[in-house]
Amino acid sequence: MYEDSLNMRHALPPSICLKHTYLTEDVLGEGGFGITYSGKNKATGKHVAIKEYFPSGLAVRIEQEDAFFVRPVSPKNEEPFLRGRKRFLNEAKILKEFQYLDSIVSVYDVFEENNTAYIVMDYIEGPTLKQYIDENGCLCFTELLSLMAPVILALSIVHKKKLIHRDISPDNLILGMDNHLHLIDFGAASQENTAGGKHTVILKAGYAPPEQYIPDSKTGAWIDVYALCATMYFALTGNPPFEAIHRLEEDSLEFPDIPDLLPWQKAALEKGLHIHMSKRFRSMEEFYDAITTAPEPEAQVTVTGIPLTKKEKQKIRQIRYRLKIPLFISLLLFLVAFISFIIPAVKSHPMPTENPALETASPQASSIPPKASALTVPLSMPELSGLPLKQAKQVLKKLDDTIYIETSKVYNSSIKKGRVISQSVVDGTLFSKGQISTILLTVSRGKKPKPSASPHKDTKPKATASPKATPKSQVTPQPKVTQKPEKSTKKPSSDYHVTPEDDDFVTIPFD
Repeated sequence: MYEDSLNMRHALPPSICLKHTYLTEDVLGEGGFGITYSGKNKATGKHVAIKEYFPSGLAVRIEQEDAFFVRPVSPKNEEPFLRGRKRFLNEAKILKEFQYLDSIVSVYDVFEENNTAYIVMDYIEGPTLKQYIDENGCLCFTELLSLMAPVILALSIVHKKKLIHRDISPDNLILGMDNHLHLIDFGAASQENTAGGKHTVILKAGYAPPEQYIPDSKTGAWIDVYALCATMYFALTGNPPFEAIHRLEEDSLEFPDIPDLLPWQKAALEKGLHIHMSKRFRSMEEFYDAITTAPEPEAQVTVTGIPLTKKEKQKIRQIRYRLKIPLFISLLLFLVAFISFIIPAVKSHPMPTENPALETASPQASSIPPKASALTVPLSMPELSGLPLKQAKQVLKKLDDTIYIETSKVYNSSIKKGRVISQSVVDGTLFSKGQISTILLTVSRGKKPKPSASPHKDTKPKATASPKATPKSQVTPQPKVTQKPEKSTKKPSSDYHVTPEDDDFVTIPFD
């Protein structure tokens, strides 16, 4: 049944047979490029979604007997009509290439009929993310991240094929009955173009970055990063960010207080929503790492407020090492001089005894000089950072076998697993044997493991994730939004940069 006059003028009536295989049912949604219907396969009875190319403003439908032809409004519209149909068929080709991804809608068939084109896709029953938020309220960050994580990883695979979606929004994510988000509508997708060049401007206000408004701007993964972060902002706040073109004048983007949104996760979202593409994450992988992996602990770093680059840190280490060499040589020369001149002087001037009778009683005893007290040569603590734990222990035991060695293991993405990150006794420290009882070595556990892949599509949804599905026999007057041609519906299932190095700051001690 038709819900409004617009559908009555443009949409196919129910029970129209396409390709002698598919029967149309209700209109699920209508957008700028086409109309999406619910339908079923006559042979198998499988419920499907059928998307018809019907560009708004460019096409009209002409009913002739049992046929419903689509043609351009006028001859001058024929070229854009045909160009759009080619893009529409390209969408089907893209979707078929990625149908093995759970977070991307699957395509079963594509064909041309009635002077237009059709894509038959998997029918995903459930609301769009926008509908779900409007009806149930905002999500907490933990819930949102679990739904968005598989979508981010799926987009990272799409981007590796040099394809950009260009239309990510809450309307194009359907929260399915499997309690996972599914990305639909690749009608605006285009090839990555990092060199710039003229392209069709397709955008959705609030979810498009400033460069998407410019026909000859560069296109890359950073466009989808912005749109996905804007979608997450909507799910957390209930409102989209201010339109990017207005944020160029005065950027007033603010996040409300969200209890489970940690500062480093908020910083990752803000970077993903930066109005300048050069300051955004360059890939979905970078964004995923930044939003899911906490920065390394900085307990062993003295923060002075002066950030240093890698080259500066390396140069400082070299300077500190060079300063230690002359200090060690000077100390060694001092010890040699002390042993060479002071000890003989002590031997040649023995201390007089308090009992003179003893001196006269034993001539032999007076000729024996008193023993000099044994001198202990100080030891220097070596630098253990970067050594394998086993080798570091061997070095310490060889230096002083009385030292008790304790270890502490932490995740660290820049230091190889099993190697020493830091030591509790600073290298270069002078000590005598037995003076240091215990030393703590902090050892790298390697890079923190990523979360496990998302479950299969067909698992049952959680009871609270989405509204009940309406049986086909009880079709309500409201069109069920499932597959977005421009406004479709999918359920939340979950390229999620910058992991700060654990040596971002350093202090040079001056004695």
